[in-house]
Amino acid sequence: LHSMVLFYAVNLASKDDCSHSERLVWFRQFFEQWGMGEGLMEEDWKQNVYEGKHFPSLAEKAIRCYSEAPDSGSSDVESYKALLEKASSKVSENENILRKLAMLYHKTGRKDDAIRITKDLIKTHTGKFYFWYELAHYVGSEQLDLCIACCAKALLSTKEERYLGNIHIAMGSLLAKKGLYAEVLCEAEKYKAICVENRWTVRAQYNTLRSIVPSGTVRTEDNHGLYKQYESIADEFMYSDIPSRTMVLTESFFQENKHSGKKRLIFVLYDKNNKSIRINPNAFGLDRKTKFGTCFEVKSIVEDNRERALTVRQVEKVDVLSYK
Repeated sequence: LHSMVLFYAVNLASKDDCSHSERLVWFRQFFEQWGMGEGLMEEDWKQNVYEGKHFPSLAEKAIRCYSEAPDSGSSDVESYKALLEKASSKVSENENILRKLAMLYHKTGRKDDAIRITKDLIKTHTGKFYFWYELAHYVGSEQLDLCIACCAKALLSTKEERYLGNIHIAMGSLLAKKGLYAEVLCEAEKYKAICVENRWTVRAQYNTLRSIVPSGTVRTEDNHGLYKQYESIADEFMYSDIPSRTMVLTESFFQENKHSGKKRLIFVLYDKNNKSIRINPNAFGLDRKTKFGTCFEVKSIVEDNRERALTVRQVEKVDVLSYK
């Protein structure tokens, strides 16, 4: 009966219609009166598996509905925090649960815990640009260079400009503190171009950023070089305890996703011991047309007997392969 009541409440709140927001508000009130998940049973945390794919458990769906409701968690922050902490141990692979917990930790003054969780997410979810952006928020502009570096990593971690508008604005504001006004103007115009291309309203932050720039300033064409300069600061903050090695690009191929059918480009890198690693160049902001023979400094970890790259940075060409 317990699970049936929760299942009914979640499905009622999840219906996507004109009253969706009202349903979420109702669910928030119901969930709080129900004890903020105190009555969740073990079976409520079990994920459904269909054709090898994992689907959210009933508990995860309930937390999602609660978090999406207006003013979610405002009435009982400590109970909500306890629920997310329990969820993070029950479904540790759910990145959204961990992100919510990090945000709540930061909101309640536990900055170090927010940073710790987000650093772990970056290490386990390579190429997710929004984790770097959130890390920049948690670090704060008090550590200006590190904050800029985290935004730089976010901008380098994806080619999808349509998702980067807010990050360009944030980066521009940070660069203004350094007095780099030509670069600030570039970030502002990058943001505006995204809005124009997608027919979105240009928000007030754009005008605010432009107003900071002295008249007569000529914008830089691109800030990619600046991002690369700051990248090492972010990598040192994240991966200082992980050794690196030099590797060379020797081949590439297209890998098809068995579920979606989409193909993605894969680079194959080798080190001096002829050990290889495969990477998605898009996840590291690398040019898809990078030439064979290009060398990279690579930091990686081994998980479940599989090596996974954490950071890949182009370096000057050296003799890497022993069979060359």
